[in-house]
Amino acid sequence: DPDADDDLKPERKVYLPAYAIDITEVTNAEFKRFRPSFTFPRGEEQLPATNILYDDAEAYAKWAGKRIPTEQEWEKAARGSDGRRYPWGNDWKPELVAARRKTDHSKPEPPVASIPNGNYCAVVSARVQPVGKIVGGASPYGCLDMAGNAWEWVTGHPDGREDQRILRGGAVGYTERSFRTYTRGIEGSGST
Repeated sequence: DPDADDDLKPERKVYLPAYAIDITEVTNAEFKRFRPSFTFPRGEEQLPATNILYDDAEAYAKWAGKRIPTEQEWEKAARGSDGRRYPWGNDWKPELVAARRKTDHSKPEPPVASIPNGNYCAVVSARVQPVGKIVGGASPYGCLDMAGNAWEWVTGHPDGREDQRILRGGAVGYTERSFRTYTRGIEGSGST
């Protein structure tokens, strides 16, 4: 992609042995099975689990008999073997991104909820879509929500920095560039 940032060049080929990857993001309902204290507003069972620390995502994957994919595995699942810019192809199509969900202002917001560490936060309606809703945005391997919805953790540290982790896929509220199959986000290890 000639429009790629310089730190993403040059393009290179990577060989990966066969692996399996989930078709959709982990839902609130699935994560709650692992961690019963996990809270979210009623009716949002099929939304992707968000505000999850990397270590908690890793613990969930182990509990489910899986693992967090490597950055290379995630990218291949998103862009296929032909090096596409977006999971669906090379042309930007905003209707294929799991974009920000519209808020229903006619319903009252849920009450403030306690979270396990003793802090309090407002549990408000999420901005994400139910997982797998945008089927036209599927990757060549049938994976959904790899552009938009929620950022997804992958294993590894950028440039070996142990205090940081890598995210892929972009999220609601981000620009078109973050939805490209090769774009990465970087967060502190203790971030959600």
